Parts: sequence; C-alpha cells; structure tokens
Amino acid sequence: MNISNEELIRLIQAGDEAKAADLLERNRGLIYKIMGEFSYLLKNEQNKEDLFQAGCLGFMKALRRYDFSFHTQFTTFAYRYIHGEIVRLADTIMNAEATYSDLCPAKDSDLLCEEVADYVHRTVSGEISPTSLETTVVNRVMVQTILDQVTPRQKKVLWYRYAKDWTQDHIGEELGIHQVDVSREEKRARTKLRILFEKKECGVY
Repeated sequence: MNISNEELIRLIQAGDEAKAADLLERNRGLIYKIMGEFSYLLKNEQNKEDLFQAGCLGFMKALRRYDFSFHTQFTTFAYRYIHGEIVRLADTIMNAEATYSDLCPAKDSDLLCEEVADYVHRTVSGEISPTSLETTVVNRVMVQTILDQVTPRQKKVLWYRYAKDWTQDHIGEELGIHQVDVSREEKRARTKLRILFEKKECGVY
C-alpha cells in the first residue's frame, strides 16, 4: 500500500518511531536533489558522504518540528532544514579549503597543507613535541619555524578553528574571550603565517 509522508508522520507521532527510518529512506531523493546545488564538492567522496549526513540531520530536525497545523506538505517544510544544514557544512568545507590555500601557496608544493593543521593540533594538545614532529613530516622544520611566530593564543585559535572545526563563539567560551577577539586573533595569525610563507623567512628551502 502506497502511504504518504504525512501518514507516516502520523504513525511516528503516535509512537511508531521505527517508521522514521522509512520516511527518511523514501525521501533520500530530496536530500540528493539539494546536495546537487553543491556539485563542486561532490567529486570528493568524503564530502559527498558528509553532506548527505548533514542533509539527514536537517531532515530529522524537520521531522521533530513538523506540525499538521502548519497546513503545508512535509517536504516543503523539510526543505529549508535540509538545505540549511547542507549549506552550513558546505561553508565549513569551503572555508577550510580557502584557509589551507591561504596558508600554503601553490608555489610551495613540497609543503602539505594538512601538516599545518596537524602540527597545530598535535603540539597544542601536547600529543607530540615540535622536535619529534620534524622526523615524520615533510618540511616540518619550516612548519615549526613559521608557527613559532604566532602567539600561544593564536596557535590555539588556529587549532580549534581548523583542526576541530569549532565556531568562533565556541572558541571564545573555551578561552574566556569575546567572539570579536577570537576573530581578530584568527585574522592576525592567518595574516602573519601567509606573510611568512610568501617572504620565505624560515630559511628552510
């Protein structure tokens, strides 16, 4: 028997929560359709999976908040929640890629962009010392020398932003400072690192 989205939702709201999986499965096409707006990110399989999961998150948020008193079809109601979560993640992916591009100019092809985030993550967390990192990463002396030019607070801001994907508000709460101050520290650190890369002040080439 062909059952509508709204009929499934009535069953879910009546206590048959297992039907939520059925509702999601029959609406996968809606999620993929919205993902299509970000085709430039779908070439990467990890991005594709992450965007789909973000869409599922938005779908479930819509399901929890849908009310028949809205007098609108569920798919229409759910669209903005799915779209919102996918856009939010797409922006995060694009910002991360832009930051890596800023910090790692194409001319420095020997320097892997991921090493910057990895260095910040592992040294700030105390997982690894700067000197031991030098024996395991390409051009790690240059990475270390450059990152030594930022303040400890700036290094933490970079770590939280690009290794843990925290928002500036979240970082501010963690460090006990205002979001505006986090934004300033991030901008100063990125500018400083970019200038150091471009001027090749490290002496390791």
